Amino acid sequence: MKKYISVLYLIFLSAVSLAKEEVKENNFSNIPASKSLNQESKTVNTNLIKEIQIFGLKNVSRGTVLNYLPLEVGDVFLESKIEEIAKSFRTTGFFQEAQVSFKDSILTITIKENPTIKIFEIKTEDDKVLTEEIIHELEKNFGVGPGNIFTTSSFNQLKKQISSIYFNNGYYGLNIKESIDIDEQNRVNLTLEIEKGNKALIKSFTISGAKSFSEEELLDLFDIGEPDIFLLNYFTEKDHFSKFIYDAGVEKLTKKYLDSGYLDFKIIKNNVSLNEENGNIQIHIDISEGELYKLNSLSFSGDTFDLPEGFFKDLFPLKTGDILVRKKIVEGIEAISSHYSDIGYAYSKVTSKVGELLSGNKVDLVINIESGKKYSINRIIITGNTRTQDDVIRRQLGINESELYSKSEIDRSINKIKRLGYFSKVKNELKNIDIDKIDLYIEVEETKTGEFSVGLAHSGSTGAAFNLGISQNNILGTGNTLNAKLSNSAAVSERSFYFLNPSFNKNGHSISYGAISKKLDAANLDVNSYQLNEIGFNLGYGVPLDYDSNFFGEISVSDIDLRCGVILSSDSYEPSQCLSNDKNDVTLSFNYKQNDTNSSIFPTAGSSNTAKFTLALPIADYKYFSSNFGHRSYIPISDTGFTFKQGIKLNLAKGYDNKDLPFFKRFFAGGSSSIRGFDFNSIGEKYPNGLPKGGEALFEGNFSIITPANFIISNENQRFAAFIDYGSVSTKFSNFKFDDMRASAGVAFSWFTPIGPIGIFAAKPLIKKSNDSIESFAFQLGTSF
Repeated sequence: MKKYISVLYLIFLSAVSLAKEEVKENNFSNIPASKSLNQESKTVNTNLIKEIQIFGLKNVSRGTVLNYLPLEVGDVFLESKIEEIAKSFRTTGFFQEAQVSFKDSILTITIKENPTIKIFEIKTEDDKVLTEEIIHELEKNFGVGPGNIFTTSSFNQLKKQISSIYFNNGYYGLNIKESIDIDEQNRVNLTLEIEKGNKALIKSFTISGAKSFSEEELLDLFDIGEPDIFLLNYFTEKDHFSKFIYDAGVEKLTKKYLDSGYLDFKIIKNNVSLNEENGNIQIHIDISEGELYKLNSLSFSGDTFDLPEGFFKDLFPLKTGDILVRKKIVEGIEAISSHYSDIGYAYSKVTSKVGELLSGNKVDLVINIESGKKYSINRIIITGNTRTQDDVIRRQLGINESELYSKSEIDRSINKIKRLGYFSKVKNELKNIDIDKIDLYIEVEETKTGEFSVGLAHSGSTGAAFNLGISQNNILGTGNTLNAKLSNSAAVSERSFYFLNPSFNKNGHSISYGAISKKLDAANLDVNSYQLNEIGFNLGYGVPLDYDSNFFGEISVSDIDLRCGVILSSDSYEPSQCLSNDKNDVTLSFNYKQNDTNSSIFPTAGSSNTAKFTLALPIADYKYFSSNFGHRSYIPISDTGFTFKQGIKLNLAKGYDNKDLPFFKRFFAGGSSSIRGFDFNSIGEKYPNGLPKGGEALFEGNFSIITPANFIISNENQRFAAFIDYGSVSTKFSNFKFDDMRASAGVAFSWFTPIGPIGIFAAKPLIKKSNDSIESFAFQLGTSF
């Protein structure tokens, strides 16, 4: 029985096994053999990256290549990854091409590197268009400097940019020859040889559509145009086209109309056409002036803080019925912004909105004020002062830590630091560090403030001289001034000492003291023949009156030994003084100074005023008084750096108590620091021997147009000027005559060098007398304008 049961069990197992095979046959018979599970597993194992080989490397490291490779050892390689790998290498800029292959679990990458730039050079006919500064910027912007990777695309972009630069400067027919020389080490020498071609010349320039202004007036806004007369045009090159200058003229044209109230002004056509055959350019601008708008009403909205509307209207230069001049709108916005920035609102925003057009071309103007948050000064951080002590700078500040932010106070403080003369650059920056606090950063760059001198020198006034001295306006970084001098020349022998502490106490008072021993032989100064020996000392004390002005008092005591030469004594030109026994001179002087200019070297804005009264006290032998007044102002006249300067000087002096003014205290005019174009001390009435007599009254004035030397790359310390000087000297201030006036015109160059200012001028007298001595050209160390 058991035997049958076992046989039946075996038959059952066999049936079950056959059933399983049938099910398996039915479920998988349609799957290709290559896609079976076992074979898929085998494929994955075969495509596994076990090694990466890189060929063609010369300058680029293997690590750099692996960083850009989107696969690594252990990843599965798929054919679809080849393009992705090649693209990853192309975008780096390091490689010209890359080939990828995979075999026997090894990923092989064969690359060709872009060469490294060894030398980059641009050869031009001149450097007026492509200056060294521009070439340096091109190297940096297009990556063509030595050590950079060379790419054809960047190189082509560079050539396009150079072409654009020359075209914008008016050159057509530009030819750029390139040389690309690659050595065995895959380093490339790049050379661009530029033939700039001819300069495009303006044949005609017209403006149409103008009604309120003449075409000539509008054309004058452009610094280029139709040629002037031949000789003038040769120097001005007015007919040489430049896109930069032309675009600047278009902006001036637009600004003129908008500032005149034509808010709808448009340029309809702006046509510049070039005839490449002859290089002639024809320019035509067609404009639409639009309507002239007037102000109907002015209102204010936003954060007015319940201030009366009249307060804001007083700040605004436009009144009801005025022409809506954009320039005045901007001035009004700036005035309101300045008010808010001076009461702590550092980031206030003031905007204007013109309403709909009303009858009579009138519009309403709404000024909206967003005050923002109120800020106070958290910290004032000063950097760059390697010699000057912090407190010397801080005592110039009109704003302190923990006080409310005030833009005008910061601006005045920065200008006052500049006027110290200790720094070549002064910059400030605000950094918002908290919800209501600001840090003020002041960065300065030290400049030379003194010198030790020994040797020979020459002056146009005193001739050859030996000198030994120290002059320091910021001794040991304390802000104190120390001058000590020993000099000897044919005209002057001098030993002097002077010390000034401009901040003697916490109230900003100043104190000074000095001593002098001086011998003067006036015959060598182109004045009359006398010798004067003087020994004296002085003591002064100053008090600040306000932010930009101070009052200074000084007492001086001198012992004077006067000896007249043969001319004066025998001819009795000054008999009363030459034969007197006067020796003691005790003077008390009061000096007022005001200065709000924005620089101590080359100001471009602001003014300075001085007034000094000196009285020789009656306790001494000499009895006289003198008054000296001076004014200088600087007005910026364009965005290009031009500055208008005017200056006036008036000196008056006279004796009292039946005493004459000492003749060696008279005023003289002429020379590089006076009226240029005339010889030193030569203007005015003369003695019978032809030497100048000097006078009790001096009047001098000057007008100048000053500009940086723009053709010099580093021109911060160079200035050119065209000037007119005028003035006169009167023997007695009671008999001043306009007939005594002299005048001259000329040009000058001033350079503030490490050894001091250098001045050169050429001048021609406009008004002169027959016996005047002329000096048309002069060079002087120690002068500036």
